[in-house]
Amino acid sequence: MAATYTVKQVAKILGYSTNSIYTFLKEKRIKGVRVGKGRFRIPQNELDRLLLTAGGTKVLTPSSYGLPIQPVPGVTQALPSGVVEAPRNTIVAPNYISNPLGKIEVPSLFDWFVGIGSIVLGLAMFLFSRVYEEFSFEQFLPIMPAIRVTLIAGGFGLLLTDIVSRKLSMWHKVFHWALVFAYAFYTFVLLRTGNWEGVVLFGTLMVTLLFTFFTGIGGLAGFAIYVVGFLALLPTVVVFAPDSATIAPFISMVPLPTVFVAYTWIVLVGIAAFVIWIGYMRDRRVFWIGMLGVSILLVILSMHYANNLAWGRSLFILITGILSLFVPVWQSLTFAHKRDRAFIFGAFGTLLLFYIIVIGVLRVMQTNVTDYASRELVNKVSYGKSLLESTIASTKTSLSSAATNSLLVDAIGRKDSDDDLLAVTKALFEGMTAMRRVTIISSDGEVLATYPHIVADASNFSQSDYVIAATTTRRTVMTDVLEGPSDAKRRSIVIASPVVNSNNTVIGVVAGILDLETLGNKLQQIASATTGEYFVVIDQSGKRIIHKDTSQLGGAVDERDPIRKATTGGRGIDQWYGVDGVRTLVAYDSVNSDANWSIAVKAPIVQILQATNAATITIFSVIILSIFIVGLFLLSHRTKVVVDDSVTMLSDVSHGTRVAKALETRAKRKQKNREDTS
Repeated sequence: MAATYTVKQVAKILGYSTNSIYTFLKEKRIKGVRVGKGRFRIPQNELDRLLLTAGGTKVLTPSSYGLPIQPVPGVTQALPSGVVEAPRNTIVAPNYISNPLGKIEVPSLFDWFVGIGSIVLGLAMFLFSRVYEEFSFEQFLPIMPAIRVTLIAGGFGLLLTDIVSRKLSMWHKVFHWALVFAYAFYTFVLLRTGNWEGVVLFGTLMVTLLFTFFTGIGGLAGFAIYVVGFLALLPTVVVFAPDSATIAPFISMVPLPTVFVAYTWIVLVGIAAFVIWIGYMRDRRVFWIGMLGVSILLVILSMHYANNLAWGRSLFILITGILSLFVPVWQSLTFAHKRDRAFIFGAFGTLLLFYIIVIGVLRVMQTNVTDYASRELVNKVSYGKSLLESTIASTKTSLSSAATNSLLVDAIGRKDSDDDLLAVTKALFEGMTAMRRVTIISSDGEVLATYPHIVADASNFSQSDYVIAATTTRRTVMTDVLEGPSDAKRRSIVIASPVVNSNNTVIGVVAGILDLETLGNKLQQIASATTGEYFVVIDQSGKRIIHKDTSQLGGAVDERDPIRKATTGGRGIDQWYGVDGVRTLVAYDSVNSDANWSIAVKAPIVQILQATNAATITIFSVIILSIFIVGLFLLSHRTKVVVDDSVTMLSDVSHGTRVAKALETRAKRKQKNREDTS
């Protein structure tokens, strides 16, 4: 009587799970006899067929299940070396993997990387990014939505064709070429805007896509080629375009000259590339170690870009680093059934869904932080407006009160009152902190007293506008911004009040020079240096009279600057690009006084978001959760040895025979016991 085996016994001998054996029975890949509900017996000849290929030249029994591997006489044993991209006789990897129970398509690691990375990059373009800003891409705004949609659609299309079947090769090629063109146009935009790091990152991917398409390079090889090529070219930005290199601070963490570190980086990456290639072809352990080191570097680089709010680059590089963690175990995965492909779809699909959620969280976070900062800026501009109005009003009141003081009127009328006049000017100066100088001028324009004392730019002020205006109108007047002849950069505003004697005759003018520099410093104390806030005040003509950058004083603001709206009585908050091209929040209001000024407080959005440390916290959390997800999926999947057509795994046939005899003897003993019992 021919021996038969249970499903559990066959699973142990073949090295598969019992669920896999039941599936093979259901699909009639294994012939068995049903002996009850859900129970099968597999005959000896069927087990021999599974153990031996046609002609008896190849036997498959994984040694990891306790079955020794011994060579069969006359057959040469070849152990695998290097990385097996099943099957792989050269670096080129076909679409299918052979196994004794059928053929299952192998997912492409490079396709999944490109697909997930493209989707995340396209969605990240909806976020505020220090790199992706309308100001930088102003001339390319019409094509940016098309690039964004193509990246998202092409990424989803590439993944779907890999999930459904490679039989849809036409659609696979369509989506492949769509992404090639999307990255080509995006690289062109980055090139025209001087964004050389983006050119290296995405230009290298475009070239790798073309290279893998025309050469048929395998998924692991294509992925490794892109990662090594991108890392080798990135430091060249520091050497050839240092002004646009945001990684310069990252490289400068090493206490050596930046250019030297960049060149050293290039050399080391070149050596690492050679080692990875040797490991790929000769020793998979070397390949694993090389890719693990690359993964660590990519994660650190991703955190650097996140701190600079370059979300597209940060998330794209982080995905590259996380998928590098799959490389050491990819070769160990067995794709013997559709459920094995489903593992890859589930793992990578979960990663993609996770990053989509992360982008949504970042969007909400940025919106909340920006809204909170907007409310704070509105409050600060209101406080700054009150400070200006109260300073101007108190200065006018102080000068008007001094001009009507009888002691000052008598002192101007006397010829020997220099000391009294000096005492009055000193008292006025010390009582008004926003004043740079107080001067008493006679009706004929001569300076009677001034404090602090300086050498006057002119000997007679009878023709000065503020003297004429004060004496003719007999009320306190305020001038526009004045520039002193001896100090063209020292701008000031004069507030003058007429001195009238008992005969109702104007006998002089008390003039106070408002110190705009001091006033600007007071305003800046309201602003927060942490978020880069600063105040701007302009006059009716749009010229800056208060600004943190003194070189900007006297110049007119752009017609599109939101502060211009305040010159017509407007108030509110808006976004604007400053003179340095930085995207900025602007809260503006008009100053209700004779000055007809407009005030605004501005803050770069980048510094607002960076000050919250939300970017660092978010990206750090994403890294931890990504590694957790990858580890969870890999631990939940039972790894098996991938065997290709170039590898012959041989077992001891006699051992199988002894097992069969032992099982047959046990079956006979049980049968005899039943007969004796009956």
